[in-house]
Amino acid sequence: TVESLNAKLAASDQAWKKLREACQGNYEYDLHFQSFAGFSSTTTIVVKANKMVERKFTQRSNRPTAIAPPSEGKAPAAVAGGDNGWTEKSPGELGKHKDGAPAKTLDQLYQDVAGLVGKGIQEQQRWLTLFHKNGVIQYFGYTDKRIMDDAPFAGARIDALRLGPP
Repeated sequence: TVESLNAKLAASDQAWKKLREACQGNYEYDLHFQSFAGFSSTTTIVVKANKMVERKFTQRSNRPTAIAPPSEGKAPAAVAGGDNGWTEKSPGELGKHKDGAPAKTLDQLYQDVAGLVGKGIQEQQRWLTLFHKNGVIQYFGYTDKRIMDDAPFAGARIDALRLGPP
């Protein structure tokens, strides 16, 4: 029900606010994506004093590394592998790339999810709510229950949270 979702979200938001205060708004979090086909990516968001200062993205492929034909008298050389990525550090850069998780602080993610709860979901969708041991959101959103592999997810996911020193 909407009431139970709101209660879970409010409790998690309170847990987050206590942690945010303890680390004085210095933290980073990761969002991982793993496709059933084998490729994956990780986005890391870095926040200092409650302001986003960096976003990093790394993409990995499960494709084997290509081997270049050997030159006469030389061993075969590996061709560039399937890993690539980028880092955004300046205020003008943050959020520029289309790949990766959105450039948002945890407070912004909590606001986004609160807006989703009031909208409701369709019959073919289902809510997923899971929280880290410290009470912070791990999954809070909805997905289409008709899709088995790589179903789109609307909401917030936080796969790893690292609190920085004050």
